[in-house]
Amino acid sequence: MAPYTRSAHKRQTQTIGKVYTPIFKLKKESPLRQYLNRHAPGQLTEIFKLSTLLTILKNIIIETHQCDENNPQIFIFDDELKTFLDIPAIHYDQLYEYVHKHLKHVITLQPRLTHTNTFAFNMYPNEPKPKKLCPNIPKEKSQYIILSTSPEINPIVPSIDKTCFAQADDLCVMRRKLRQVLIFLPSFPSHEFIFTFQDIQKYVTEYVMIRKDYFVDPRNPLIFVIKNDPLSVALNVKGFYISQLESLIRLSVTVLKF
Repeated sequence: MAPYTRSAHKRQTQTIGKVYTPIFKLKKESPLRQYLNRHAPGQLTEIFKLSTLLTILKNIIIETHQCDENNPQIFIFDDELKTFLDIPAIHYDQLYEYVHKHLKHVITLQPRLTHTNTFAFNMYPNEPKPKKLCPNIPKEKSQYIILSTSPEINPIVPSIDKTCFAQADDLCVMRRKLRQVLIFLPSFPSHEFIFTFQDIQKYVTEYVMIRKDYFVDPRNPLIFVIKNDPLSVALNVKGFYISQLESLIRLSVTVLKF
């Protein structure tokens, strides 16, 4: 089955063109249930929106210092959550995929339009009837109608600001901490101090690929955990998603203007 990602939400939203809220519950055998009961007792009801669960889980991750404060898109889990989710580190967007494996889709609700005669319907014949699941939502006066599809989730996405807009051929100098890391590369010209932005990218990428076996878990090969490496000090992060590397390099160089 394809991963349950924010991209999938977006595609399905564009196809249907409606706003909707699916309701889930945790699978009976899910170890995530034990984790949430221990760290956020009473905060999650028996059935819930995915955004509610993700908010609770992200709050726990922040409170227990499992995210990189300088790169909040990267979650680096402790031993407990790493065991439950079966992954040591993920990107913010990947939380959908790994949490969704622990959930069972129950029903999907859509806000009821007050100016039209809308009605409840269910495209999943094997789902329980709504009143059995949501007795507090009357059938006739509900603010929701039932719609069977996947959710549209729009959480606030943290990001890394690109403060350096160097072009590939622009001349740059790198920060001392980054230079101290790269100077040990066999190909690095230690007698030079001015480089094109493209060359700096090349040297950093070369270093990352040399150390790839130390940075990457094969279960999630796009996440690089560098917290125990000098590169972490140079880039001022504990980990990064592969697409973030260019932005991090931009934060570590200064463009020379003549």
